[in-house]
Amino acid sequence: MVRSKALLAMKLVSARGKYLGSVEHVLFHPDEPRVVGFQIMRPRFAYIIERKPMFVPLTEVRLGTERLDARNEKLVSGAKAARQLGIVWSKSVIWAGMPVRTRSGKAAGAVFDVQFAADGGVTTLVLSEGLTSD
Repeated sequence: MVRSKALLAMKLVSARGKYLGSVEHVLFHPDEPRVVGFQIMRPRFAYIIERKPMFVPLTEVRLGTERLDARNEKLVSGAKAARQLGIVWSKSVIWAGMPVRTRSGKAAGAVFDVQFAADGGVTTLVLSEGLTSD
């Protein structure tokens, strides 16, 4: 099982060991309870120019304890990767902080953390009721 909070700010490294960026968000399928990929904040170009974030699907990386490793030499990312998954990257969901309600509509808290299996299926949802309750 992998915890989504543990992945935040984790480095993504290419098959050759090159730093590609760090995990900014864990992204979930818009209609199913499963992780589809990560939003990667890429390093600045020449240490000055900020670059747009990159979408990397879960299928393209190996989840390590200290970093994410690209599975292949050529990393499939962005719109092409989203098309292969059958989703639209901009419609993927960031669950962190999202309010959760019971079936009757009563507020249950907000998403604090998510545990998921290697295939992306969500196994555990950890809720928070706010800083003073935690």
